[in-house]
Amino acid sequence: MKKSYRILFFLVAFIVVTGCEEEGEPLTLDDLFQLNGLPTKRFEVILNGFKFETNTASGLKTNTALSIEASGSGASYMLAVSDIVEGEYFGNTDDFKVFLNYKNSGGLLFSTTKSGETSDLEVEITNYDVEKDVVSGKFQGTLLQVNGDLELNVTKGSFLEIPIVRPAFGEMIASIDSERFVAESCLFTSSTSGGFTFDTFSGVGNDDSTILNITVQEKIQEREYQFSSGSITATYNPNTFSSNIFKNQYDAEAGSLTISKIDTINNAIEGRFNFTVRNAFGEPINIFQGEFNALIK
Repeated sequence: MKKSYRILFFLVAFIVVTGCEEEGEPLTLDDLFQLNGLPTKRFEVILNGFKFETNTASGLKTNTALSIEASGSGASYMLAVSDIVEGEYFGNTDDFKVFLNYKNSGGLLFSTTKSGETSDLEVEITNYDVEKDVVSGKFQGTLLQVNGDLELNVTKGSFLEIPIVRPAFGEMIASIDSERFVAESCLFTSSTSGGFTFDTFSGVGNDDSTILNITVQEKIQEREYQFSSGSITATYNPNTFSSNIFKNQYDAEAGSLTISKIDTINNAIEGRFNFTVRNAFGEPINIFQGEFNALIK
């Protein structure tokens, strides 16, 4: 992407200079993009041979996904991928996180994700500008009618410097044995009972099916807490939908929690943690490289 822009820059300079020697106006940057088949709108796609383009497009980044919405002329699109990192994403590996939805001007619904069908959606994030917080990329695949048999061929799909909005959900990540835990939200709450204070960090992931709670039994400070002191507890539940609490509730027995920053201006608390948890059957799980930026509720 950056290389293409450098080439275009030199081409524009050449055209502007030579254009002064000929009759007529020199080509604009949009003209040059169109001549080279490059996108000029924020969101473009060719649907069964017909081109759709719009500048009405925006992105939403949560802890676990990126979604891009675009609309125009009564039609709307929503493109979703599992992250914002530059690289390729495929619908056939995770069609719940990598998909394209489309609604036409007549209200018919189409999606690359349909029961019994394998998605062929391919998405590539070609550039993520951290400073501007904008994302660019391309995509292609097949849209299937949700309540019918129609198919739409998606080619030359592109999104160009889509601005990203990041709602405040709080963040928590950790390695849980060999798996990676990424919370969809992380909140800090403080309560009192019987004259005692209970300050709790809660990370919730996998559509509310996984919960990790850490509770300090006193008003927190910026320091390290050891589980051996007895003033801190933690629980991990990998399957909140299961009724077998003996199997799925794990309690911490060793480890530490470090509160590195309490930001009352931005309503956030940062920290890290490492500990071992064990269920009622004595089965251990190691939770390590944990980090959080909890939203103060």
